[in-house]
Amino acid sequence: MISVTFRRNVLLCILIAFLLLLVQNAAVTAAVLKDRLTDCLQNLIPSLFGCMVCTELLRECGCLCAGRLSRSMGRILHLPPAALTVFAVSQIAGYPVGAMLLARESAQGTISRENAVRFSGVCFGGGPAFLVGLAGVQLFGSAAAGWLMMTAAICSNLLLMLLMPRSPEPAHSSAAVPVVRCNAEAVTRAVRNAMHSLAGICGAVLLFGLLTASADCLHLFGTLSGILHIPEHSLRAVVTAAADITQLPAVFHIGLPYRVLLPLTGGLLSFGGCCAQMQACALGIKGLRLLRLTALRLLAGTITALLTSAALPLTALPESTAVFAPTVQISESGSVFPGMMILCVGLLAVGSGTMQHRQN
Repeated sequence: MISVTFRRNVLLCILIAFLLLLVQNAAVTAAVLKDRLTDCLQNLIPSLFGCMVCTELLRECGCLCAGRLSRSMGRILHLPPAALTVFAVSQIAGYPVGAMLLARESAQGTISRENAVRFSGVCFGGGPAFLVGLAGVQLFGSAAAGWLMMTAAICSNLLLMLLMPRSPEPAHSSAAVPVVRCNAEAVTRAVRNAMHSLAGICGAVLLFGLLTASADCLHLFGTLSGILHIPEHSLRAVVTAAADITQLPAVFHIGLPYRVLLPLTGGLLSFGGCCAQMQACALGIKGLRLLRLTALRLLAGTITALLTSAALPLTALPESTAVFAPTVQISESGSVFPGMMILCVGLLAVGSGTMQHRQN
């Protein structure tokens, strides 16, 4: 068995080598970070902020408790009512939200820790703002394409959830319904929690940008391209999108036919990217492992791609990529103003919350 000291030394050597590589290629890394930060301000923050704040506000006001419908559906599907509620919210609120809510439900005793760990792999979705608004409308030029991918992703998650083994729930899992109360403190906490989550997500996006820049400096994509006999730009686009889903627009420049590109995009959006999975592990319940989550999301992404491909003949969609080719350059024509405004408002909320915590 490898000793702790040996693993620490190996990790130290890797980090030092990574640091030296970044210093040696400072201009390249600065350009990549600038592009990633622009993506966060133009696309990521505006698409996720609203859903995340609404989700946090629902939780703060006590509206996310398992209601009568959730309990009825839970008995029919043999699923915990609290897990069904979190599942429904996670499919519309953004990738890491489901893991966060499951961790809080487990801490409150409404769902067992084992089930929270298992369900974190399927309570995972980009939501309509990302799949329909960003991927469907801005990239494909078709809201129907976005709704098709989102429906396929939800169906694949629900299928895996039903097939997943489950542990018995706590005896007190059917807790009393809390009082629904919305006030200024709840709104402030909701904004503060959403901004903390968004800050972590944007930070992970920047980190994966550094990893991509390092791979370019080491010519890893060119080496793998020669080994796998795949064009370098195609390999780079798919790998970077699988690592960080915010880099999905690069996939549209590969030149794939529409009926291949749409299922591939749906699969990648369902997979969510290693960046979003890392955030789910960091913000979710203790015991959630990145390798297990990645394997489960890979299976979900494959099922989503198959469902999307099967539903293509039944959906009225554009027939060629020419209809959406002009719209894929969103990072060059968008504005950072919405993201900057959200960031400023969120920082004020975080600052006021921190001052209030210190006074208490």
